[in-house]
Amino acid sequence: MVRCERNNLVSSFKNSLGPAVNVGAQAYIAGKDFQQDIKEGGGIGVETAKIGLDAAKNAEEYVVDNMIMDAGIAAAPETFGLSLLVAGAATVIHNLAVDSIVNVAKSTVSKIKHFFKKLF
Repeated sequence: MVRCERNNLVSSFKNSLGPAVNVGAQAYIAGKDFQQDIKEGGGIGVETAKIGLDAAKNAEEYVVDNMIMDAGIAAAPETFGLSLLVAGAATVIHNLAVDSIVNVAKSTVSKIKHFFKKLF
């Protein structure tokens, strides 16, 4: 038997609430990251490279976080909601790993600047 449900305004809003919250969170985090990059200084080239790394990080986190949470939500009925906890934990671990990688890359940007400064 095939069941079809027509979306109304409330169900459409409810279905889009997760990605909307994620966009808001990523925009807030990106703003804080960009302010920190500008505050640290290092010249226009270094600041631009760091902001580019943060923008790529936030875009990647948005896509992957949505995929992880969608999988957790999809499996929730079968796991009695346990998959939501696992998805939340996986999201936190993923974000910590990505933040660490980006921080290492940011410190490398400054080292590259110093290398070229000494070279020329």
